Amino acid sequence: MINLVIMELEGKKFNRLLVIKPVWVVSKSNRKEKKWECLCDCGVVKPYLTYQLTHNIVKSCGCYNKEVARERMSGENNIGWKGGEGVVTKGGYREIKHGENRGKLEHRIVFETHYGIKLLKHQSIHHINGIKTDNRIENLELWDSSQPYGQRVEDKLDYYFNMIMKYKDNPLYEDIILTHINEFK
Repeated sequence: MINLVIMELEGKKFNRLLVIKPVWVVSKSNRKEKKWECLCDCGVVKPYLTYQLTHNIVKSCGCYNKEVARERMSGENNIGWKGGEGVVTKGGYREIKHGENRGKLEHRIVFETHYGIKLLKHQSIHHINGIKTDNRIENLELWDSSQPYGQRVEDKLDYYFNMIMKYKDNPLYEDIILTHINEFK
């Protein structure tokens, strides 16, 4: 007769998994099997078999593998790493390849960060000296591609005042707008 030793694992810690309690689950072959409900350090609760825990088969709910993969593929470890400077696009602009600004154009990030604004879709940043990779703030200026929708005077006046309202809080244009407003007084 085979002597089965049932281990009590409740309260024990295996790598990142803290065993909470035993649970019975139905396996794929419709058999009941004893598993242990475990709380991972990241907060996920999952059941595992005794041998998975005691033989070091599982280390976490999967978060450990994701962290290792993320670390292995980020920054200098990534096969696409270009020294942290980004890459030059087909259009000639520098694109950020890593971090929170990944996929964004560097000159737009520089402008937004410097002036503390969020650029709109119809706004573009022009390189004054024509060198698209020269992203010094003194080489960048804001262009607006929106246009008035009509030629009537009323339409042009509406457009003018809409532009003033759109740019009134922009630190670049506050002085110009105040000067024009004072001319009306």
